[in-house]
Amino acid sequence: MDYYKLLVQKAANQAADIFIRIDDKVYTYKQIEQQSAVLAQQIKSIGLKSGSRLLIAAQGFLLQAVSFFAVQAADCVPILLHNGLSKSEIQGIIDKNNLQGILQIGPEGIEKNQLTYDNVIPQISCCLGVLSSGSSGLSKVMYRTYASWAGFFPTQDAIFQIQKSSRVFLQGSLSFTGNMNTFLSVLYEG
Repeated sequence: MDYYKLLVQKAANQAADIFIRIDDKVYTYKQIEQQSAVLAQQIKSIGLKSGSRLLIAAQGFLLQAVSFFAVQAADCVPILLHNGLSKSEIQGIIDKNNLQGILQIGPEGIEKNQLTYDNVIPQISCCLGVLSSGSSGLSKVMYRTYASWAGFFPTQDAIFQIQKSSRVFLQGSLSFTGNMNTFLSVLYEG
C-alpha cells in the first residue's frame, strides 16, 4: 500500500468531496487523483526503474501534493525537496543517498530532470522519504513505509481529534515532516 493507492480509494468513494483548498480554489479527491495520474504517465515515460528514489522540486502546495502522489503512482519513491537549498547541497543529498536524481515539476509537468540511471537502486522497503531539517549539516533522508505512518494514524488522530469532518490549516511546504504527516493523516481519515 502507498498513499497514491489510498488517494485512489478515497476518490472512488468521495470523488466530489473537497480534498484541498488553496486560497479561493478547491480541489476534489477526484481532481487530485486525475492530476496525479497524468503526471505519473509523464514520469513513467522517462524510463525510470521501479523503486527509483527521487528528489522532487515543486513550487507550491498543490504541485507538491500532486507530484508526491504521481511519483508513487509511477512506482517510485518521492522525497520532497526543501526550498532554498543550494545546488551543492542538493547534489550532496543525491550522492550521499544514492538517489536517481531530481525531478523539477512545474504547472505544465516535468520541466527539467537531472536523473542518473546508473545508480544502483538499493532495495529499501518504503513508499516515501522525508528530509531532516539539515540543522546539523546536510539534510538526511529518512525512509518510511506506509504502515510506519498510517499504522499510527488511528492513535494520533484520536489524540488530535482528526476525523472525516476535520479541516486543518497547513503553513509552508509539504517537505516539512510535520506538514506531510498531518496532510497524510487527513487523507487517511477522508
